[in-house]
Amino acid sequence: MFTSHPTGSGAIYIHGPKASADKNTFYGTKISSKIKFTFNNDPSQNKIYKNVSLEGSFGEDKTNISGTFKANDSTDSTQATPSSITGWKEKGSHLHATVANSSKSGRSNIEPVGVFRRAHQIFFPQNVAGLENLFDQTPLGYSTDVQVSDATGPYIFPLGIRNELGDDPMSAISEIDPEAIEPDTSRYLFFEIDFFPGYKDSSKEVKYIIDTSSAPFIQYIQGKPFNEIQSDFFSNKKLCAKAKNKGVLDFREKVLNDDNEFDFSGGLSVDGTKSKSGILVYTTATGIPGEAPTVLFDSDGDGFISTNDLLDFLTVFGDSPANVIFDSNEDGAVTTGDLLEFLTMFGSPADEAEPFRVPNYVDAINNLQSSLNEDLIVYAVTPTTLNGESSRGNYADVSLTFPGSNFELDIINLDYEPTQLDHSR
Repeated sequence: MFTSHPTGSGAIYIHGPKASADKNTFYGTKISSKIKFTFNNDPSQNKIYKNVSLEGSFGEDKTNISGTFKANDSTDSTQATPSSITGWKEKGSHLHATVANSSKSGRSNIEPVGVFRRAHQIFFPQNVAGLENLFDQTPLGYSTDVQVSDATGPYIFPLGIRNELGDDPMSAISEIDPEAIEPDTSRYLFFEIDFFPGYKDSSKEVKYIIDTSSAPFIQYIQGKPFNEIQSDFFSNKKLCAKAKNKGVLDFREKVLNDDNEFDFSGGLSVDGTKSKSGILVYTTATGIPGEAPTVLFDSDGDGFISTNDLLDFLTVFGDSPANVIFDSNEDGAVTTGDLLEFLTMFGSPADEAEPFRVPNYVDAINNLQSSLNEDLIVYAVTPTTLNGESSRGNYADVSLTFPGSNFELDIINLDYEPTQLDHSR
């Protein structure tokens, strides 16, 4: 068979057994080959799919074969559990690869950790009511010899952080994360938690989510890939990457004595005990939960006090608005005094919003519990590649893509384990 290039060039190509060009090469370009098939052996049997093996000859690119895998229980493609086939290895005359876990999040990688009790900044505990006397000064304000002391260090740099900082902890922290040493910007939080039985941190990469016991957000993220799940709390960012996720913190009051060692008394944990278990997280939050940044008079958020803002102002003039941005004197009503203030700013750039402060954010989290009629629960979300659901279903749709080199495929084997009808194992 003869063909010409689709662009209309003068090149004529010969296809078939007598072709001089390499196989899978068209008009000078190597093209991958794709094979799709459905595995429906014993379709009434529920299965956990394990791995795929190939028999044949695959040339030098054999480990670059890629594949997608969808386990299903019906002909409805929306019910399919997507996965991938990765890690091809040659074993004897066969190529073997693992059927990866499902990329959809579910009960296997979303785990309830425990009941949230209180949060504080690990380096600035005095910013939280009840912990003002945990240390007799700001922990990072102690002298270097106190900070590096084995007797005191674990209390200043807890959960293993101290082991990674060397002989000059402050310099090391400043290099890793300069914001950590300022109270308004230090994002390392310790959550005091009543852990559920059996919880064990299983990965250095964890996204923590605080939700109510009815778990509306957790229900929302079911079925989403790990990288699409939004969270404000992480286990492995910056200094947290050098620490344990889970541990016990000392909540005794600490006063430095003349020997540069701490004297201990009392217990300031949320339970009034000397120690409390919890988790260390790094927060990426940029706003207070449930609050929008307040910028006076700029109702459309365009950065200027303009005609649109004036029209919005006039609609609430004389009222007690829910939107406080028009109540400049904070008397609970939009009146003439607010109008005069508005006119002085009309046509000018709007004021900048109050900068985000981590202590305010921590206070908002701690106050949230008192405003609810249900407990706040901390959930841990781990990568689906680690703890994702196994590929399960009555049958599977498989697609394999072979690189452009020559290959010969003789047999495809799919290994599976029969499971209970309800997939309970």
